[in-house]
Amino acid sequence: PQLAHYKGKRIILPGPSKGEGKEGDEESTSDADTPFSLCLHMYLPLLMRLWLNCELDRRVATGGDLSHVDDVRANNEKYEMDPSNWSNCPQEIRDLAQGMMIHLMQPGNSNESALSKQYPRFQAAILGGYPPCRAFLLSWQHALLRHKTKLPHATRDMVIETWLEWIEIWPLSHVHELFVLLLNEWSTLGNVVLARDTMISLSKDAVGKCEKFARLWNIGEGKAKRKFQPIKTQYERMLNTLPESNVQEWKESLGLVEEKEDPMDEEE
Repeated sequence: PQLAHYKGKRIILPGPSKGEGKEGDEESTSDADTPFSLCLHMYLPLLMRLWLNCELDRRVATGGDLSHVDDVRANNEKYEMDPSNWSNCPQEIRDLAQGMMIHLMQPGNSNESALSKQYPRFQAAILGGYPPCRAFLLSWQHALLRHKTKLPHATRDMVIETWLEWIEIWPLSHVHELFVLLLNEWSTLGNVVLARDTMISLSKDAVGKCEKFARLWNIGEGKAKRKFQPIKTQYERMLNTLPESNVQEWKESLGLVEEKEDPMDEEE
């Protein structure tokens, strides 16, 4: 097996060799020949380089132990990773990159200055042709909420920008639902992380990326309603925290107010 050392921890990876069984025996094939094992051998150097670059970003940032060493900063920028390296990356490797990013976003694992360079590096690595899974998004939310009121606004804005881009691609998926959930959770921390006006504005931006939103909001029964209901539930939770005047303005601006029947029509 190959041995890799990172921060004093030993990581053991199986080699691509066969087992010691008889030739032609299918059971003699090592687990190392599985597709995931082969992908891990191919992409592990890329993952380690990604993490090394992020570690150097943290150390050369203001306040880091290498902040005074210009050569380290220059070399780290010189050998920037090409996003196209991740173009054919299998989902299993992207899952590992997502786990690395969640760890990076935990309080104390980075800083605002370093994250401005670290975060964009993960953009190409974590997302393929499918929406990010619910487990990743919930874990990412948990990491962000652990900062409580100390979350830097620059970090918050980077996350919001990324999430809105995803909503534009998958407007009726769990990505939209969990974005509004994050806004609701941030709003419980007061105006320090997310002011009320900012929350209302961001919710309108998200709604604007869903062309069918108004129709689905007032839809009756059916499969479409069941699919949309989790998203609507989060918006209703948000509206319940707002004054009635804000709720009315929000609905009117998005065309969600139901037309009231004229009493004269009923008499006729």
